[in-house]
Amino acid sequence: MTGQSADAQSVREFFETMSTGEVAGGADLFHDPFLSLDPSSVTVVGREQLRAALPAREGLFSSVGASQPELTDLQTTVLDDQHVLARTVWTMHVNRPGSPPLALDSTYLLRRNGTSWTAVVYLNHQDVRQLLAARQDQTS
Repeated sequence: MTGQSADAQSVREFFETMSTGEVAGGADLFHDPFLSLDPSSVTVVGREQLRAALPAREGLFSSVGASQPELTDLQTTVLDDQHVLARTVWTMHVNRPGSPPLALDSTYLLRRNGTSWTAVVYLNHQDVRQLLAARQDQTS
């Protein structure tokens, strides 16, 4: 497919924008509504719900001393002219002695929105709350 390298670059730019948090904490990068999944739940989430939840999510990561997430791996699969599947790994350094970095695996189904992308499905491959609770227990 001729647009594949251009798609890969624009998808990378999408996630770089997401990692900076400059676009309303990333909420504007998600479709309204979008589907959010993790190992124990499936939820339809509106953009305003996401926007309201982001400070609490940030607080959860701060509670274990985690830094701003950094995109450390991105693999894309072009599904058709409008959709790309993006498998990501986000890594956060933990500011506590002896704590290894925290890696979060997630997959996004992105839909072309004009010249940019919007996330229509967000899949966390781990239960983030459970992962952070285990990390909190290790530091207590």
